Amino acid sequence: MYDTHYIGFDVHKKTVSYCAKTADGNIADEGTVAAERAALRAWAEARPLPWHGAMEATLFSGWIYDTLKPYAQQLDMAHPAMMKAIAAGKKKDDQIDARKISDLIRCNWLPVCYVAPPEMRELRRLLRYRNLVVRQSVRMQNKIAGLLMETGTSVPATEYQVLLDRKFRARTPMASIRPRPAARATLHRGSDGRQRQRAGGRGLLSVRRGECLHRERFQSLQV
Repeated sequence: MYDTHYIGFDVHKKTVSYCAKTADGNIADEGTVAAERAALRAWAEARPLPWHGAMEATLFSGWIYDTLKPYAQQLDMAHPAMMKAIAAGKKKDDQIDARKISDLIRCNWLPVCYVAPPEMRELRRLLRYRNLVVRQSVRMQNKIAGLLMETGTSVPATEYQVLLDRKFRARTPMASIRPRPAARATLHRGSDGRQRQRAGGRGLLSVRRGECLHRERFQSLQV
């Protein structure tokens, strides 16, 4: 007889608990699968009947959703805030949560949320972390400027912004900021790693000072 299993997933960082129920609410099987792509694919391929599944949207639900989607008759993502309002209870563990999600699918009460395509999610992730890097860069510039003002030091802006300015990073390819041959040769001097790092640091620091500091500032400091 043709039938469909309604499977609720309770996803976690290392494991995925599931509960499969029939249309009349009887539990067909339940258990736990390792949160790994190979294990999830093997579990999905071994399912005896077509299945309609769902899981709650969490930080790591995206890749699990993408892994199981090709094997499911239908796979949904549940809205976490609305899930708390619908399926709240005193008793709570992985299997109970999986059973509740299965019942919500079976009764057509599941609060489904939109799942963006993988390409869109990857672009969002890239832009989100780019914004994080930009905010940290601006915060560091402001911190350095505050420390300089606190000590009464007057320094041209290029001296502490050239390595943090996002325009400089965007327009300068990585190949052009590799160590120069002279600096690379300096880094290889010495008998151990620490001596090479100290020598390289002194060499690069002297080059940086020679490029950035102004002659007028040296003259004012010597007076």
